[in-house]
Amino acid sequence: MKIKMDFVTNSSSTSFCVYGCELFDEQRHDIAERCYEIGLEFIEPDDDYVGYLIGLHPDEMTDDETLGDFKKRVQEKIREIGLEPNEISFHSGTMYN
Repeated sequence: MKIKMDFVTNSSSTSFCVYGCELFDEQRHDIAERCYEIGLEFIEPDDDYVGYLIGLHPDEMTDDETLGDFKKRVQEKIREIGLEPNEISFHSGTMYN
């Protein structure tokens, strides 16, 4: 049996879940590259979001880490790429191809 630990996909959609923030910066390409370099998720969802999402997948939370600790880690990672994170929360949805 195979267990997929990343995006769940089929032929027409991709589901996502990220603990992070929604941003509205015009430098998406540069930010996407910086996110990938330090291990942050970069997601450009469809309809429900105007901006894009950056953060960490909930699977990245360690066993001994509280939600508060995880939130601080997400904020620190976002600051590593030169951005000040706004409200950190869970974001999930589906993108359609």
